Amino acid sequence: MLMRLIACLLLIVTCSSLANESKALEISKVVDGIYQHTSYQHVEGYGQVGSHGLILIEGKNAYLVDTPWTNQDTQALYQWLIDKGLTLVASISTHAHQDRTGGLGYLNEQGINTLVFDKTQSILRNENKTLAKTSFSSNEYQLLKGRIELFYPGAGHAKDNVVVYFPKEKLLFGGCLVRSGNWKTLGNTADADIDEWAQSITRVQRRYPNIDIVIPGHGKMGDQQLLDHTISLVHQYQNKH
Repeated sequence: MLMRLIACLLLIVTCSSLANESKALEISKVVDGIYQHTSYQHVEGYGQVGSHGLILIEGKNAYLVDTPWTNQDTQALYQWLIDKGLTLVASISTHAHQDRTGGLGYLNEQGINTLVFDKTQSILRNENKTLAKTSFSSNEYQLLKGRIELFYPGAGHAKDNVVVYFPKEKLLFGGCLVRSGNWKTLGNTADADIDEWAQSITRVQRRYPNIDIVIPGHGKMGDQQLLDHTISLVHQYQNKH
C-alpha cells in the first residue's frame, strides 16, 4: 500500500513537472520570405503561452522581429538560420516584456545588431534587464528601407509597444498591441494604458489602411478585423471598470 502511494505521488510530481515544461520552438512559413517563430513559456494562471515573432529573409540575410521567450530558444532559432546558410543582420524587439526581449543577451553575444525603441531601452535599463545595442527615438523608423517599417502609435498593451509593417506583403506585425480573434480579453494589463489603447490602434489603421495580414503577439493571425476586435475588447474592459 505504501509503495503504491509513493508511486502515485511520483506520478503526480512528474506530470506536474511536465505540465510546466515549455514546448519546443516552432518555425512556420507565413508568405514567401517571411516566417513566424513561436516559442512557449509556462505562465502562472495562463498555462503554456505561445508567443510569436517574425523572420524576414532577403537573399542570404535575415532580420528578426522579437526574440523568443528565452536565450535557449533564441539559440535554437539562430542555429536554424545558420543551417539554412543565412546571416542574421539585425533584431527589433517591439516592447520590453520578456516574450519580446528574452533572447537579447544571446543575440548581443553573437554580435547581432539588436534594436529597440528609446522608451523600451529606458524600461529595460530601469528594470536592470539586458539592453539592446542600439535604439531609435523617432515614432517612425525603417529597419530595412522599403521592407521593414517600425511605427510607434502610442501606448496600449505597454507604454512602449511598436508595430512592424512589411509594405510588399501588406503584412502588419501588431505584437501584443493587437489581440487575436480567439482572445476574449485583453490578457496581461499590468503595464497597459487602457485609456490610450484604442486610440493607438486607430492610428495604426489610419497609417496602414490596406493591410492584408495581421499577426498578433499571441494567438491566431488574421486580417484588419483583428484591429477592430482589439478596440472592441478595450471598450468592453472600460465598461466593466
